[in-house]
Amino acid sequence: YDLTVNYYLFANYTYFKNYYESDQFNKAFTMLQVLLNKQFTVHHFNLYAEVAYQQPTGSPPLHVPRFWTRERLTYENLLFKNHLQLCTGIEMRYNSNYYADDYSPLLAHFVSQDTALIKNMPEAVAFVNFRIRAFTAYVRAERLNNFLYNNNFAAPHYPYPDFGMRIGVKWGFIN
Repeated sequence: YDLTVNYYLFANYTYFKNYYESDQFNKAFTMLQVLLNKQFTVHHFNLYAEVAYQQPTGSPPLHVPRFWTRERLTYENLLFKNHLQLCTGIEMRYNSNYYADDYSPLLAHFVSQDTALIKNMPEAVAFVNFRIRAFTAYVRAERLNNFLYNNNFAAPHYPYPDFGMRIGVKWGFIN
């Protein structure tokens, strides 16, 4: 287990209170963040679990999810006389409901708000990573949850993109 506890102290916190004005929260406030990581292994299968709890004190203009988690279930193995390194699996991410700050594209800033509650569903990703000597590649199918329900939101009125695929290749030439 890997347990990390962060205790942040904020003073004179500057933020945008609306689309036109910035403001400063003059009272000092703190935020407690507790992170727990654990890797479970059975043969070539691994479960990487990350869980976090975070709570600001008082009523500052800082909005964070109270709870978030990320789990990855993978199959990892060296195949064909150790020439193929394979890692494939699924990843799930989730955070609790919270008042995410609104975004102003004109100012390119986030604006503090406490009226629109962001209620996201878990987000799913499938991936395959492999390496053969100097050749490395990956394929990643992101936001699989869009096949079951509507898009999750990053901020009010700003949904994450639809289902997408990422493909990456790296080939190193060595003399």
